[in-house]
Amino acid sequence: MVGKMGFDVKCVKDCLVKRGKVFTVRSYLLEGINYRFVMVDGVGLCWRELVGEIKGKEDLVKYLDLSGFESVDLWWEKIVGFCGGKKKWLYFVSVYRNNVKTVYRYKPSPSGQLKETVLSALFGKLKPPEDQPAWRRKRGYRCFID
Repeated sequence: MVGKMGFDVKCVKDCLVKRGKVFTVRSYLLEGINYRFVMVDGVGLCWRELVGEIKGKEDLVKYLDLSGFESVDLWWEKIVGFCGGKKKWLYFVSVYRNNVKTVYRYKPSPSGQLKETVLSALFGKLKPPEDQPAWRRKRGYRCFID
C-alpha cells in the first residue's frame, strides 16, 4: 500500500528534491510497513520512516541539516503553525530512485550521531508500481517486494 504525502512548505520540498531526503514533522502518527511508501507530487515514490515524537524545538537540532530550514526557530515556528497543540511526529523521507534501487534511513548510533544506512539489502528488490504487471496494480499505487 502506498499513501500520499504532501509538502506545502517550499524549503522542505526543495530539500527533498535536491538532496533526495528530508526530515519532516507531522501531527499524525503512522506506523507499520503499510505506510512506508508514499507518493509525493512533483517528486515520485518515496520511503517514509517514523523517527519519533518531538516534544520541543531542542529535539530538532540534530535533524536541522536535512530539514530545509535555516534555523531551528524557523522550523519550530512552522511546526507550531501546522500542528498547534497536537503531538508532533518526526519522519524521515527519502526518494526512491528506480535506477539506483536504494532507500536510505537514519538511525542514531551509540555515540548519538546519525548514521545513514541503505535499506535495499534488507528488503530485497524493491519495485515501484510502474514496474509491476497491470494485473498486480489494480487500485492506486502499490509496491511489491520480490
